[in-house]
Amino acid sequence: AAGHRAFVDTGAIPAGSAFVPFIDEWIAGTDLFFVLIGPDFDFDQLAQANSAVAFEWRRARFHGCSVLPVLYEAHGRMPATERFPNQLRWVPALNAHFVSDASLSADVDSIVGKVPALAHAPRPSAHVLWIDDKPKNNVNERRHLRAEAGLAFDNVVSTEEAKEQLRNAYYDLVITDL
Repeated sequence: AAGHRAFVDTGAIPAGSAFVPFIDEWIAGTDLFFVLIGPDFDFDQLAQANSAVAFEWRRARFHGCSVLPVLYEAHGRMPATERFPNQLRWVPALNAHFVSDASLSADVDSIVGKVPALAHAPRPSAHVLWIDDKPKNNVNERRHLRAEAGLAFDNVVSTEEAKEQLRNAYYDLVITDL
């Protein structure tokens, strides 16, 4: 769309550049982030510690980007929440845009037409990793801190999961019940 720049990570990262800071810097300046899911999407990759896709999705949320799931050949259905790892279960809660081969041109035109309304400058937010083997015990606290302080949370239930998260993301605060 006019006045917008698109960034696609494949092939756009200069040789010798470190992936994590380069991607994070791009996402920090992003107004609209598309989550693309097709019929052959590998949901197992999202749970892998070194998943570039999961990292990018988490960073988009961290930076407060508008996120639009675009579902290709999904027949009007978002994949089940259970297919997403816990830290990405916010994705299927978003209203998605569906595209199909049969109406691809019109579908893409519709998305492009929505870009000005959807795109907004990301808001800075503190990113918190909350480690608790019983996350249901602090749902109200997270909800309150999210609403009142604008905090973004990644939740994990074990030290091993926390170590994986810390290898792939930056956090302003870590909360645990050790």
